[in-house]
Amino acid sequence: MAKRHSKKKKPSRSRLVHKHDGTPVVSGAAREGRSRDEDAITRMGKRPAGHLTISACMIVKNEEECLPRCLRSIKGLVDEIVVVDTGSTDNTVKIAQSFGVRVYHHKWENNFSKARNISIGYATTDWIFIIDADEELEADDVPLLKKTLRETYFKAVSISVYNFSREQAMYTSFLPSIRAFRRETGGYYEGIVHNMLRLPESEHVLRLPVRLKHYGYGLSKEKMARKVERTKTLILQQLEKNPDNGYAHFNLAQLLRGEEDIPSPEMMDQVIYHAGRAVELSDPRKQGERHIHLMAMHQLVTAYYNKNEYNKAEEWCHQALAIRPDYLDALLSLGHIYSSTRRLDLARKYYLEYLDRQKNYDEHNETEYLILLHLRSRHNAFFGLGLVAEMKNNYREAITWYEKCAAEREDYLDLQYRWGLAHYHLGEFADARRRWEKRIKANPEHGDCHLFLAEALHREGKIAAAKEHLFRALELGDKHSIAYYRLATIEKEKKNPQKALEYINRMQAYDPEFTDGYRLRGDIHFDLSDYVSATEDYQRCLESTPNNGELLNNLGNCRFRLGDYTAAEELYRRAAATDPDFGEALRNWGLALARLDRVDDACAALEEYIKTHEDESNTIGFLGDLYCRLDNVQAAIRCYETVLAAEPSRAETWLRLADCYHAQGHIDAALLGYETVLKLAPGHAPTLERLQQLREHLTKLKSLKEAEITARSAVPV
Repeated sequence: MAKRHSKKKKPSRSRLVHKHDGTPVVSGAAREGRSRDEDAITRMGKRPAGHLTISACMIVKNEEECLPRCLRSIKGLVDEIVVVDTGSTDNTVKIAQSFGVRVYHHKWENNFSKARNISIGYATTDWIFIIDADEELEADDVPLLKKTLRETYFKAVSISVYNFSREQAMYTSFLPSIRAFRRETGGYYEGIVHNMLRLPESEHVLRLPVRLKHYGYGLSKEKMARKVERTKTLILQQLEKNPDNGYAHFNLAQLLRGEEDIPSPEMMDQVIYHAGRAVELSDPRKQGERHIHLMAMHQLVTAYYNKNEYNKAEEWCHQALAIRPDYLDALLSLGHIYSSTRRLDLARKYYLEYLDRQKNYDEHNETEYLILLHLRSRHNAFFGLGLVAEMKNNYREAITWYEKCAAEREDYLDLQYRWGLAHYHLGEFADARRRWEKRIKANPEHGDCHLFLAEALHREGKIAAAKEHLFRALELGDKHSIAYYRLATIEKEKKNPQKALEYINRMQAYDPEFTDGYRLRGDIHFDLSDYVSATEDYQRCLESTPNNGELLNNLGNCRFRLGDYTAAEELYRRAAATDPDFGEALRNWGLALARLDRVDDACAALEEYIKTHEDESNTIGFLGDLYCRLDNVQAAIRCYETVLAAEPSRAETWLRLADCYHAQGHIDAALLGYETVLKLAPGHAPTLERLQQLREHLTKLKSLKEAEITARSAVPV
């Protein structure tokens, strides 16, 4: 039978912790200025006599999957392995026996401490080493641990336990844990779940850089559900017996915090209640409670953050950091909080502080039993810094941070997608495409990635591939509006207005409030010369954006094509007034004014337009025609000469210029102009006619002059 403890020793509250080389690591007690036990320090200088032996003590139930790995990892460490089986129905016992393990059978009594203490009672060696079936001791650390346990004068050893994700091949969280103690200390466990080791208060603990991987949170969904339900039941039993058990409140909050994939407000309210109670019931001045107090504070941070109550989350972060300025979880959380509230400079500050603190943090010197969720979350901080840079439109900087994130963890969240967006905003579409293709390879059902990849391919002229990704987005049932919109855009560019109209009508049926769709449909109707339908679509868009210059201009174009120049003139005028830099509206306003025979106003509008559009030859030529209508020949000549200086092959403009010269009586210049037209357009009938008339006029003038000379010579002297 297991040995029973007749008397519980006073639990430890403030032990001085030492590193593996024997030098002290400053504990909470030392920081608080408490005195050391000089006699204990003196006794520690004596090495233990003889060959000290080690027992591994375990409790198991249905652990056939994990147990072999665990037993292999401690084979070179221990002298005996004690396993208490609490009712396995699989091959757990056979596996244990195949390793030469001493197996004892005890009924499961819903009490982890009781089972743990029973296993300790069966041990016969000097040292007790506690390990669970879903844990694995790092092979490289076994020699150090074995040597230390056989030679150290300490009677308790703390090692580093890492929750390890096999799926992600990375540590997910960390905590220091006393896993080895001398049997003579009388160490025992308390608590029916999440049991705590109790040692004599005066016992000093050696902190050793030994790593233990825990795989217990990487189980299948079904196994995790059963594990969570069992744990939850036991914690509730603890709280029913003792509602003021702060550690139980903390453990329940911890369990609830991760119970839902997408945390609901109701679940977070439960976390807030139990974490709040844990804070109330723990004293940060006491080393045995300080870690519970801090971790419960961070539970409040995450719960309020998930509820979007950022002010409260921020407040709890700062309270935790006031107690411990290097609390990594709180530092990283502040970065997320400030990023979510777009206080970007503060977000950047705390992400960088997390990175600095994390770089200099040595978990093997940690003396508080904190569960650190973000021991190694540099990728998380780099990703956050990338998002901050994106929000500040610093896309080149964002890419730098995303590169750093990828160096730590290439598959982190939506890294490749965000990375692609940064390249996209910089116009680096090929780089963006490569990032999005990588993201889709990892997650073929990423709808946004398919849409943006289609956009990049479209810009590269790879239309067929772009359409494939748009159709894939539609298959996924994601972003129908944007997919149909982009399909319609592609067909419009391909001069397939009817197909484009089919896609845009599907989009409107799916999302009738998508305003950009009405604008695109208006453009398609305009291409089909259906100006009435185009007018309806543009007017629908203007209901939500009444001062949009481009829409006003488009609507003006419809009224212009329908012959309603008065309405068109008003719309163009409004468009030009709404956006003074929108030159197209100013030009169109001038054209509409000309149709209304408001020629002076038209000339004024077009003169203003060509100040910033000096290369608009057609508009300048039309302005010259308007000046001709006003008999302002000199202004017309200026316009025509400007056009011909840029485009000397424009025959019609040479003809108009020649007519102006003719009207001003510059006959030689007119002749040169007409002859130039004929060189550019031989046989041009109007020019031949004008030239013939001019030559006949010149011949007539010559004949008149000769007759006048003859008449003068015939007068008698």
